[in-house]
Parts: sequence; structure tokens; C-alpha cells
Amino acid sequence: MRSTRFVFTCHRDGEGRVTDLCGGAHQDWSPRPVAGVIDDIGAGLSYAVPWSQGPIAVTVRGDEATGRWLHSSGRRDDANELDALAACTRHAATERTPQSTVDVRSPADRRLDEQRRRG
Repeated sequence: MRSTRFVFTCHRDGEGRVTDLCGGAHQDWSPRPVAGVIDDIGAGLSYAVPWSQGPIAVTVRGDEATGRWLHSSGRRDDANELDALAACTRHAATERTPQSTVDVRSPADRRLDEQRRRG
């Protein structure tokens, strides 16, 4: 039987990128860094965002060449439901070195952010 980890909140970095996913109270896996979630999903573990119409699976998009990111969408507009998660207030974000941070933005979002920075 495959278990599912439900994601209710998240931690973000200074630029608003999701860095950790967080479950409900007393979840021993929470918080989990994005890189760890990507590895977990690759190993067959499921993550989902609870939604009024039912759980929405968290998936990995992209590849090693373009970068991998997390996405969760059950709507027709393909909006990422992870962007709508509230900030986690239960515990601190996991500690990491700058090299272990994974950019969870899609390539299109990265390009838009770069264009905004350039003015």
C-alpha cells in the first residue's frame, strides 16, 4: 500500500520560492526540503495538497538539464497550488547549505523573474 504525505503549509526563501513542504501537526517527516520531496516522489512516495474537491497530487516537472521543480494542479489553468500554501508556523525550516537549495520555479517563471530584475 502506497502512503501519501499531505502538505498543508510550506517554508519559502526571501524571494518567495518554496524551500520546504510541511505536513500537519506531529508529522515526523515534516518539514521536508524540496530536494528531499523530489527524491521521495522518484522513489514512489506520494505527496498531495488537500483541496475541497479532493487531494491534488504533487508531481515533479522538468528534468536534470532544465531543472526539476514541484507542481500540484487540479485546475484547468494549471496554476501551481503549492504557490497558494500558507507559511508554516509550527517549526523552523530545515537547515541547508546554499548548494542544496532547489529552485522550484518552472523555467518560464525563472525567465519572468530574470526579466523583472533587469527592469
